[in-house]
Amino acid sequence: MVGIDRLVAPTGRLTPEITEAINAFDPEVAYIRAVEAPEAWWGFGQRVAEAAGVPHVAHVFDDVVGFATIRWGGITGRLRAVRRDVALRSLLADAADVFACSERHAAEMAERYGVAAVPFVRWIEERTGATPIPDEHFRIAYTGRCNPHQHAEGLRLVGEAVAQLAAAGHRVTIECIGPNRNDYEQFFAASPHLRDVMTYLGNVVERDGQNRFVDERDAVLVALNFNAGSLRYIGRATSSKALDALATDQPTLIVGSPQMETVAWATRRRWADVVDTPDVTAIRNTLLSIVERRTIPEAQRIARVEERRRWDRHVVTSTFAERLTRAAMPPD
Repeated sequence: MVGIDRLVAPTGRLTPEITEAINAFDPEVAYIRAVEAPEAWWGFGQRVAEAAGVPHVAHVFDDVVGFATIRWGGITGRLRAVRRDVALRSLLADAADVFACSERHAAEMAERYGVAAVPFVRWIEERTGATPIPDEHFRIAYTGRCNPHQHAEGLRLVGEAVAQLAAAGHRVTIECIGPNRNDYEQFFAASPHLRDVMTYLGNVVERDGQNRFVDERDAVLVALNFNAGSLRYIGRATSSKALDALATDQPTLIVGSPQMETVAWATRRRWADVVDTPDVTAIRNTLLSIVERRTIPEAQRIARVEERRRWDRHVVTSTFAERLTRAAMPPD
């Protein structure tokens, strides 16, 4: 908006400054994201759209209602979940269009809220990247968070499998980058023996740096939890880290519940090695196959080419723009 750099903790009140910025910007449509942030933002977005006299599009990420129950727990989580559900129903009720975070999420939103949503996550851009120099040390790249609500359980299972491979004489390690050092410190405090095969290297903010980190390793890991709370929260999401792996021809291991959309998608499309059971032995055996193979099978390479067409930048952005343009048009 003109003249406003950022808005913090919206109260729902449109100040003269905000109203002036809205009028100066003269929008045709409002795009409102329902994410982990407080639902006050959703209502604020609706009021902005109303003040501008324009329709709004709602983009719902993950299960924002389920997030409340696992983030706070107990009666507090349940009450916040109810409040979020009410806010989300209000946001969706008069939305000109609704976007979801996966095909499964769109189907469940239709069942739960009676809306026809279309999935939008983000696009991918194919990259060749660097070619790791083959040696006896096989390095697995893990990027992103390590919190108990999403990834820590899956990451611990893979760490145990790598520890078994190391004990059998294989030089295999997991190298991690990601935000929130405290999560990683808690992870290693709970499983100190995994420090022998896992290393946290800090956070890398720049996108190019993240890609470089992945490209210089021998394989990519996407680890998701199996527990019911995590399924409630991210079970419908498409992992951005999985999309990053899809953009390359690097061996990729995806571990998580088959009820996780990311796991189900990779299984359906067969573009990665998948373990959908919390079985350390199964993970170890699949990892050993990847270590010995060091490349992706031809069938996976073909599957990735096909998937990249679906997630191509031009395809995703042009379709996204078309939906927003259509939402901005006055009804017939």
